[in-house]
Amino acid sequence: MPLVTRKLDVYLRTHTGANVHAGNRFVPFGKEALIEGCLRSLVHSLKCALPQADIMVTLIDDHSVPSALEKFCLILRESGLQWRLVQLPDGVTGNSASFRTQYEEARQTARDLIYFVEDDYLHCDTAISEMLGAHALFSDKLKGREVGIFPVDYPDYYDRLLSECRIVLGERRHFRTVTD
Repeated sequence: MPLVTRKLDVYLRTHTGANVHAGNRFVPFGKEALIEGCLRSLVHSLKCALPQADIMVTLIDDHSVPSALEKFCLILRESGLQWRLVQLPDGVTGNSASFRTQYEEARQTARDLIYFVEDDYLHCDTAISEMLGAHALFSDKLKGREVGIFPVDYPDYYDRLLSECRIVLGERRHFRTVTD
């Protein structure tokens, strides 16, 4: 399938404060290091996808400690990608507030394709280019119908899936359809 240049807007939410999930994380290091690893993997995957898309990254930060936020901004500055920073205002904080800000920013600024990223997603080199390729392929096969790709797999939920689904092939990976 030929490469098509599209506009991809990536919205990454970050927060170095307390874990919003109950219990401990599965990784043996702090949240700041996890976010840095996520950001570095995302940047690398985005740079690999540059031939396919005009990419803009929006970092939406929920009051991270200043030294961490400086590090995140430095990674983006050195990446050569287009990016911008949106900080939640004083007194506005939390998962709901950053979700709302993320959606409002996307509604106001998105140009074509949107990718919402959590600060603990890790990306393989080809993740973004594979999603772009799969989106183009599925859009073509579905004759232009809306296509959404949610690139997270939750195998621990498989036993609770009651709806029918299909496994469809992308360019190099499989994806599962979801109807509910």
